[in-house]
Amino acid sequence: MGLHDYTFYDLINRNAISFCDRPAWFEVDDERTPTFSEIKEQVDRLAGGLVEIGLRKDDVLMVQLPNVVELVMVYLAAARIGAVVSPLPVQYRKHELRQVVGLTTAASILFAAAVGVCAALSQLVLAGGVTALVLITLRGVGYVEQWLEQRRR
Repeated sequence: MGLHDYTFYDLINRNAISFCDRPAWFEVDDERTPTFSEIKEQVDRLAGGLVEIGLRKDDVLMVQLPNVVELVMVYLAAARIGAVVSPLPVQYRKHELRQVVGLTTAASILFAAAVGVCAALSQLVLAGGVTALVLITLRGVGYVEQWLEQRRR
């Protein structure tokens, strides 16, 4: 098998086996250094959470996150389940978001509370019938389980 025969997830899986305890990422802002096995574990958890909320192959997942390791994990989790990521710049506010959300067929939107547009984006999402995912914290993907648990109540 040549390099071009692998998916991104195949490469993460291979590295989690071959280089499990080696740092996969160096987060400059807060000095986090998740290992390849930690990245794989969190990508798998996130992919499972996305499937549980109804995201499927070829669905569009709009993502508005800053340049942090969680952004990479979202891309990898989407690739794992075959979803398509449509990025939203973090600078976008209500009027830009309204236009972009209206032009897409997004099944879900994932964004960070820290970006500061939660209320505006939530209103747009609810009006358009899109499933909103709120990234409560930029410190891992445990929020997926928290969000799913809140949704079940």
